[in-house]
Amino acid sequence: MIKKLTSLLRDTSGATAIEYGMVAVLISVAMLIALTSISVSVGEIYELMVGAF
Repeated sequence: MIKKLTSLLRDTSGATAIEYGMVAVLISVAMLIALTSISVSVGEIYELMVGAF
């Protein structure tokens, strides 16, 4: 039982797929944060332009 558990913990197959998944998640979160802040800025600019007319 202990040998199976040890071999399972040392198994690195599939690690690359997990790493790519983690990178994709980090890129998605960064894009979400960037787009959220950009949309707030665009909204403020739009409101400024509407208020000027």
